[in-house]
Amino acid sequence: MSHEEIGRFFDRECCATLEKRPVEGTDGPPLSRQLLAALADAGFLSGTVLELGSGDGSFSRELLRRGALAVSGLDLSAQSVGYAAARASAAGLSERLRYRVADAATARLEPHDAVVSQRVLCCFPDPAGLLANSLSAARSVYALALPESRGLLGLGARLWVRLANGWQWLRRDPFRSFVHDVDELDRLIREAGFVRRSSRRQSIWRVLAYSRA
Repeated sequence: MSHEEIGRFFDRECCATLEKRPVEGTDGPPLSRQLLAALADAGFLSGTVLELGSGDGSFSRELLRRGALAVSGLDLSAQSVGYAAARASAAGLSERLRYRVADAATARLEPHDAVVSQRVLCCFPDPAGLLANSLSAARSVYALALPESRGLLGLGARLWVRLANGWQWLRRDPFRSFVHDVDELDRLIREAGFVRRSSRRQSIWRVLAYSRA
């Protein structure tokens, strides 16, 4: 599965379920709340944020409400980037919310105080390149939410991914999701000079946050 195929999948899915999402300014989805709490656990209260897989921009806008000075969003989906940029412009936030279409595994990333990703690594067959490129952009904090791979929750995550991929196969869509080894990813992040400050769970998702040693 190429990164272009990932982008095309999210172009099709972009904003398709917006009417089902919480109204902005509320607590937001549970996984987003856990990621915000994990960022606080790691010591991030204010500063600049690089969001990988920024989607419709709702989490970026919530980060501003929670104290971030500015957020830069990257996404493989041009439709998502266009929507997020339009929302930022309509809210008068274009100077503080900037989005671009880019592959976070290969693009040149400017340093930010924190780097965050929510349900992004599970879209990449091999997450090592994404980690290697994005870890260097985090001055202080690195946080991510990904499927749990261990224990009963890991079994549940793998079943969920298998069912989702089966549906994609029936649709003749090349997009696939993946459950990566959480312990191995944790090792790679710590070897890059980070200390784990938070480990939270939300359903089948594991939320991790790190700060530089």
